[in-house]
Amino acid sequence: IMLEIARACYLEEILFGKADSVTRTEIGQFVESVGRLAGRELAEHINTQMATKMFLVGESITTADIVIFAALAPLFSSELQGYEKFALPHAFRWIDHIQHLPGLLEQVQPKGLFTSFPDLDTEGSGPSKRQLKKMAKAQEAKDKKKGGAESADAGAKDQKQQKGKQAQ
Repeated sequence: IMLEIARACYLEEILFGKADSVTRTEIGQFVESVGRLAGRELAEHINTQMATKMFLVGESITTADIVIFAALAPLFSSELQGYEKFALPHAFRWIDHIQHLPGLLEQVQPKGLFTSFPDLDTEGSGPSKRQLKKMAKAQEAKDKKKGGAESADAGAKDQKQQKGKQAQ
């Protein structure tokens, strides 16, 4: 639908890149990622992508930036705490950059999607002990999924080495 609107407004090459180009393929991949990744996972993905860039694809705003911004703005504006925004510095910088582009700020503010810079005096300097425990459990579960077998092998090796030392 967005492609058809862009064509009708003569913005197809600006927002989607030239037909049959690598740019158009990259834009499509970013747009599709909104459907594949949950909010925080998408934010982590964008954080990785934006380490050295100002826009997701190319050197100017594209449909990828608009669609991903629309997907992440609610997360950054109302769900993430200050320290969580700082944990995603590249995505946070990108969100701030996009929301301040001409014309977007006027759209973002009335809809309650403006992402403000965290005030550490009111939000605290970091997560509470409860939040830290919750984050540690989530990370532990993630690590267990990724390398459950690897860590079990390493633990078994450590135990064998300790038993060998004790036997000597």
